[in-house]
Amino acid sequence: MNKKLTIIIGFLAICVVLISIIVPVSAGSTTNTTAITGNPTSYASLSANLTSIYLPLTPGVSATNSSLALNVTSNEAFTIYVTDNTNRIAPGIGVLGYMGNYTSTNGYNQGSSALNTTLATPIQMTGSTNGTTTGYNVGTVSAPINTTARTLYYGSQPVNQQWLFNTFTQPVTYYDPILPTANGGTYRIDILFTLSYT
Repeated sequence: MNKKLTIIIGFLAICVVLISIIVPVSAGSTTNTTAITGNPTSYASLSANLTSIYLPLTPGVSATNSSLALNVTSNEAFTIYVTDNTNRIAPGIGVLGYMGNYTSTNGYNQGSSALNTTLATPIQMTGSTNGTTTGYNVGTVSAPINTTARTLYYGSQPVNQQWLFNTFTQPVTYYDPILPTANGGTYRIDILFTLSYT
């Protein structure tokens, strides 16, 4: 019986030697390098806390309102421009940049309005300075807000949800005509804010 056990042990020893020759065991390792790249895309957003503001117009007094604020996010330097977006039928000197008569039935169509007029002085805006964002004054008698973009803000650094408060000023003279109240007659101007980033 010892002979059978010796033969089996000898046979197993030969199998182990053959297996170790056929399947070599490696002590090393392999590596693979993978590069992961990315670059953020440009992003900017602009919103306002209000869609309209009210200016109480009293002769001899400059009406002011600072309730309109812009909220800006940009991941690079930016500029906010302001233009007159009124689209009056008779644009020209003394029309763009000025609050003009408006009715609920005729809009800004000055040709069919009871009074074809604007206030004597253009509306003025002042942008606030906040951190790395600088606000400017726009809308003067010599350079009223018109269809040419005027710089209201310049931001030299990225910002996230930055509030920029604006002050609107409308001087009113004793010579500014009183509008008829029929059809909701009032003075109005539509301002467009545009954000541009580099």
